Amino acid sequence: MIKTIVYAYWAKPFTEENLYSNFSRKSDFLTSLKLSVSQARKWFDEIIFYGDHEAISQVCNVVSFDKVYDDLEILNDMEVPSHMWSVSKAFVCEKMDKPFLLFENDFYLWDEPSEELLNADVVVESMRDVPDDYLREINYMKEDDMNVRPRWYRFAKVGKFQIPNKGVYGGNDLKFIKEHANEVIRMTRSEKNLEIFSKFSESNRYRNAH
Repeated sequence: MIKTIVYAYWAKPFTEENLYSNFSRKSDFLTSLKLSVSQARKWFDEIIFYGDHEAISQVCNVVSFDKVYDDLEILNDMEVPSHMWSVSKAFVCEKMDKPFLLFENDFYLWDEPSEELLNADVVVESMRDVPDDYLREINYMKEDDMNVRPRWYRFAKVGKFQIPNKGVYGGNDLKFIKEHANEVIRMTRSEKNLEIFSKFSESNRYRNAH
């Protein structure tokens, strides 16, 4: 059963743009995160925060967590391109050793979660059709000979299918969640991929590849 809520914030990509996650003002960001944590505490036993050093300095003097980890500093050490801001979620999911939900800082849980949700294998915010530009980027990856999941190329040929929105993500099936996270991390750790992502960081070629 899920008893743990996790927040992940890699601050570097946003501070470079004078932003705070998806907020333009730091006070709005902290207010939102504090409300999200406050609501989560009503129904969950443990609240964990993962960040880089900048994120921890921004957040943890204002919002209280049961555990704080600086594991996302590795993304700065690896010089991961800033437009790949959401890879931080994969790094966090790979670390988890108990059922959990990963909340965005602007997700507020107003109602008590159901037993069905708390015991679900995998939880996502919602499902949506894959936009055409996502499929184009998968084809670009093939053209650039990037290291990716071979199945991605097959999916791109098939066309329309659905993918999850991950404003909320997690569940009880840690084996599946970790395997998925490790695929993303493998792509991110690839020096070849990072070189290609950096090469096109100022263009729109891979604007959704995060």
